[in-house]
Amino acid sequence: MQSSPLPIEKYGKSWPDGAGDLDIELLAFKMGLKPEDGGLGKAQHFKNIVNLLWPYHKTKNKNGFHWHPWAEWMIERACEENYLAISGPKSSAKTSTKPRQRKRSHGETYWVKEQESVPDYRRGNGRH
Repeated sequence: MQSSPLPIEKYGKSWPDGAGDLDIELLAFKMGLKPEDGGLGKAQHFKNIVNLLWPYHKTKNKNGFHWHPWAEWMIERACEENYLAISGPKSSAKTSTKPRQRKRSHGETYWVKEQESVPDYRRGNGRH
């Protein structure tokens, strides 16, 4: 007799059989599971997703995403706000940190536009 697979329990929820850590974190982020609901909040679920996709290790995987206070601040604000403008000096992790795609609460997807610099944007050379 074959037993039926048990659902996966995490964050106070039952997840589909076969769901891996990445699946669960993606769904928890999409659902916006807050700590009061058993989750970790959107920002922490997003950080978990990044850590699963691009793990960083100072000797084994230097190409992974390296968290620092500025990156954490940007992600936390991006998860809290509908619109977010970020500026800063060259090599301050603006492009590597910002989400490329966001979903509005009513399900519409939009892409984040980026520009390299104000002079490039004024000349029409910025990426749109």
